[in-house]
Amino acid sequence: MEARFLAMGKVLNEIYRNKYYIDLGYEDWKRFCAEALDIKWRWALYVRAVYLKKEELGLSDQDCARVGIRKLVEILPVMTDKRSAQRWMEEARKPGMTAEKLVAKVRHARGRIGKEEAEKIPHKLIYSVYEDQLETIERAHELAREVTQSDSRSVQLEAMAEEFRATYEHESGDFKKARIVSGVIRRLESIMKVRVNEVVDAETGEMLT
Repeated sequence: MEARFLAMGKVLNEIYRNKYYIDLGYEDWKRFCAEALDIKWRWALYVRAVYLKKEELGLSDQDCARVGIRKLVEILPVMTDKRSAQRWMEEARKPGMTAEKLVAKVRHARGRIGKEEAEKIPHKLIYSVYEDQLETIERAHELAREVTQSDSRSVQLEAMAEEFRATYEHESGDFKKARIVSGVIRRLESIMKVRVNEVVDAETGEMLT
C-alpha cells in the first residue's frame, strides 16, 4: 500500500478533478470515498494532496516512496519549493525520526511552538473505542483541526482537552484557571495572529493574563 500511494493519488485526483464520482451516482465526494472506494475521506484528501505536491515541485516517485505517506503529509506545509521539499524529506528519512518528532519540527519551523517544546519527547497513548463512538470522536477531531490548523491528532486532542478543562474544571488542588486560559490564549494568538492583552475572570474579577 505504501509504495502505491502516489498512483492512488493520481487516480483520485483524476476522479475528483473531472467529477467522475458524479457520473457514478455520487453527488458527495466524501460519500463516494466511503461507499464506493471503502476508504476514509481524509485519507483520500491526504493522498491526493501529496500527489499534487509531487507534481508541482517535480519530485521523484522514488524519493517520495522512501519517505512514506504519513511523513509526507506532515511536511506538506513546509514544502514550499523543490529545495525545501528535498531538505525536509531528508529530515524525515533520518534514523529515529518518528512522525511525532517530525510534527514538532514542522510546527517549530512554522512558528507555532518554541524550540524547547519542539525537542520534547512525545508520549504514546493508545485507546480502544467502540464503533458507535467513532463518529463523535472523529467529528471532534475535525473541529479541532479547523481551530488548530494542524493535522496532528495529538495537537487536536490537546486543544479539545484544554477546551474541556476550561469549561468544566473548577479551581481546586493544583488546578489554576489562569493556566488553562493562558494555554487557550496562546493557541488563539498563534493561529489567528492576534494579541490578547488581558483576560478577566467574570466570576471573581481576577486578572487571568
